[in-house]
Amino acid sequence: MREGVPYEASINFGGDGIKIQELGDGETTEVNGARFDGPGIVVREWPLRGVAICPYGADMNTACVEMAAGKTYAASVCHAEREPTRRKTR
Repeated sequence: MREGVPYEASINFGGDGIKIQELGDGETTEVNGARFDGPGIVVREWPLRGVAICPYGADMNTACVEMAAGKTYAASVCHAEREPTRRKTR
């Protein structure tokens, strides 16, 4: 990345709790500080299952940027209640 090789992202989300905003023709909303004009769908919340930084992401319209070393970023981690996992033994 530091040498200018572009990378993309693949984000895996799914399960209960997805919140989407559907925009009709002529409707407008803000996404990540930018204006988004409908028609279209904006995913507002989702259960994050995984993220991969790779040369060719699942969506070719993504891009990754290097974060500044030493800078701190705030994040919230939420856990859904889960039932105990049962394992088979041999």
